[in-house]
Amino acid sequence: MRPACQIIALLVCPFILMGQTVFAEIPDFPPAEDLSLAVPEVAPVMDQVPLTPGVIYSAMGQSCETTLAVAPGGDAGTMRLDLQSPCRRGQQVDLTWSGLTASFLTSVTGALQVDLPVFEPENTLQAAFPDGTFHQVQLTEDAPIAFTGVGLTWRSSVATFLHVLENGADFGGVGHRHAIRPVGAAGGQIFTLGDPRIPDGWFSQVYLVAKAQGPLVSRTFTEIPITANNCGGTQDVTLHQFSVTGSWMSLPFEISVPPCEKTGQSVMLGSPLRDLVLTEE
Repeated sequence: MRPACQIIALLVCPFILMGQTVFAEIPDFPPAEDLSLAVPEVAPVMDQVPLTPGVIYSAMGQSCETTLAVAPGGDAGTMRLDLQSPCRRGQQVDLTWSGLTASFLTSVTGALQVDLPVFEPENTLQAAFPDGTFHQVQLTEDAPIAFTGVGLTWRSSVATFLHVLENGADFGGVGHRHAIRPVGAAGGQIFTLGDPRIPDGWFSQVYLVAKAQGPLVSRTFTEIPITANNCGGTQDVTLHQFSVTGSWMSLPFEISVPPCEKTGQSVMLGSPLRDLVLTEE
């Protein structure tokens, strides 16, 4: 039989060595208060955090409240929207301002940052979610609007394209502004707004140019590709431009699309968007 000391290791137990009995004694340990046994500080878990009654929280402990904030954008004539909605991760959100609408997806943390062109000194931006919930923020521009431009808005997977020919340029020429070549030497710029991952979302294209950029003459065209999805039907498009009095206006149009044997071609409209003429100041 094995000695008990091999089983109960921390007791005073005898060992049999060379026919003699010896005893192993438990060493003297210092008192507990002399040991450095401090518990490390750790972040409190959710059930230890004081929660505000009536407030819904995300799995990460953040308030589900949606917040909107605006600041000057990275490009001249734009504002930057900062949306935070921790409980709406990866969700579609439709932004509407100055008659334009564009759909975006929030990030994996429920955030969205995007630069949007500004056409009016005072306006309200609305962010709407698919469940009908919406939030608003007031847009205020203290300085006079120093830019002019035109724009398009549509809703479908069939793209609509804005073309601008600056200072007599031809299609495909150096002064031809479009989505693939949005910036040119004349100073105008095209913004394409909307996330193509959203098949039935809202999209907008805007041409923006500083009023002080004159002299400049920009001819504007609207292109609607003829596809199997829209051939023989109609395409709803909202056109945006400044009136002769200088106010920003939005005009809805229903455009007839040629029959399906024209698939692969495009409808190119030179009106009703007016050409932009800037004189030298």
